[in-house]
Amino acid sequence: QDYYNGNLIENLNMEYLYDGLWKAARFPLSAKMIDPVSCKITTLQNQINLMIEYANNSLKYFNTSHIIKNIINISKFGTEADDQVDIFKESGFDGLKQYLMNSTQYI
Repeated sequence: QDYYNGNLIENLNMEYLYDGLWKAARFPLSAKMIDPVSCKITTLQNQINLMIEYANNSLKYFNTSHIIKNIINISKFGTEADDQVDIFKESGFDGLKQYLMNSTQYI
């Protein structure tokens, strides 16, 4: 719909997009990044909130709005990777191995 209305922003700075992707994989959601649309400093969490707002109608249309709950949970409590880092800090590699063995579901 945005494409047909002329609202789709296509000329984004790829360096800013790559920077945001790298930071999302490496840093907490409070990390600062450059908004690829406005070129202003923002946080990963703010960009996630903008993405949710942007995609909300489509998520409702395709009956997939339950995904927002998962995004909010990750925003509040972190990812499983965050849990693994915490366990490694507390218990070392042996503790992490034990955690992974206990939390893995085998079919």
